[in-house]
Order: sequence, then structure tokens, then C-alpha cells
Amino acid sequence: MGDSHQILVTNEDFKVNEKEIVQDFLNNENIDELVVINPELATDEILSPDESAEESIQTRAGVTRYKVNNVKSGSNYTGGQIAIAVGEPDIPLSINQTKSVSTTVSAKFGASNKLISGEVGWSVTGSTSISIIGGPYTVPKTVGKKKVKNCSLIAKTVYKTKTFDVHKMPWNSFQWSKQGTGTIKKAYGVSFSKKFVYK
Repeated sequence: MGDSHQILVTNEDFKVNEKEIVQDFLNNENIDELVVINPELATDEILSPDESAEESIQTRAGVTRYKVNNVKSGSNYTGGQIAIAVGEPDIPLSINQTKSVSTTVSAKFGASNKLISGEVGWSVTGSTSISIIGGPYTVPKTVGKKKVKNCSLIAKTVYKTKTFDVHKMPWNSFQWSKQGTGTIKKAYGVSFSKKFVYK
């Protein structure tokens, strides 16, 4: 096998030529990974006009305020396996399904989901519907000079990430203090890879 990967940018409609590109990847021994992403799934959502950059929370002692800022686009993150097909030589492998993948946030540091969602542009409690389409791929008897025992076609979620800072002004202070930096991950693609087991 080679040691390279390719990225295919697609849109909401998985067109025939894109399926053919996935098929070409499956049949190419020199490409180890194909990442299929849909940037439309990671665009910012329309926010409600009443959502602001700050919020106040009433406590017994007084009002504590939070704000979220310094939102930055991060790098892609490949998550865990969401689908797999395994077969022996001459067996065709394929994956054709849709999965709902939740958007996740690493930490909120006291800020509400509404405040973070409003500033980041993605719903902290939302999810993304991901199409996983690959195959059919007929498992070869050999790869190079090695005899194949079986092959796994593995699909993993690819996430777009953003980071953000949370600041807090306690009820007994007039200064903001940074509480930490959080990361939000939203699914917007699939990584396909093949894993061979040899005899």
C-alpha cells in the first residue's frame, strides 16, 4: 500500500462522478485514505436576533456575567469509526448508509449552550446527517506480492472544528477573567480507508 491520501470536496448531492472518484480510490493500491467533505455542512447557522455576546446568571449572591469571544476556525479532526465492511478475496464490500452525528463541545466553563451557539455559529446541541457511500469494492487476492486474508473498508467521521474563549465577571467584580478555551466539533465529512490482513 502507498502512504498518501486525497481530499474530495463535494456538496449536498452526491453526484455520480464523485461516487466514481470514491470507486477509483478503492481500486487504487497507492492511496491509503480518501476524505470526502461537504463544506456546506459546516457553514454558520442563522442566529436569532435576541442572542447576544453576553449573558447574566442570577445567583444567590448576585449576578454573574459570561461572554464568549475570540472564535477561531480550527483544523479538521478525524473521529472514530462509524461504519465498516469486512470481506475475504473476491467478496464485494460496500457501505451505503446515513448516520446522524452529534456536534460536541469540549468544555463550556459556565457559559450556556445558547451563548456558545450564538457566538460560534453552530448549535452545541445539534447534529449533522452524514452520507456514507463507498463501494462496491471487490477484495483482491493479492496486494503487491502479499496474499490477502481479508480487507476492511472503514469509514470515520471528519469534523470541522472551532475554538472559543469563555470569560466570566463574578457578581463581586468589575473585571472579566478568562475561564478557558473550548473546542466545538461539527461533522462535515467521511474518511474512507482500507485495512488489509495478509496470510
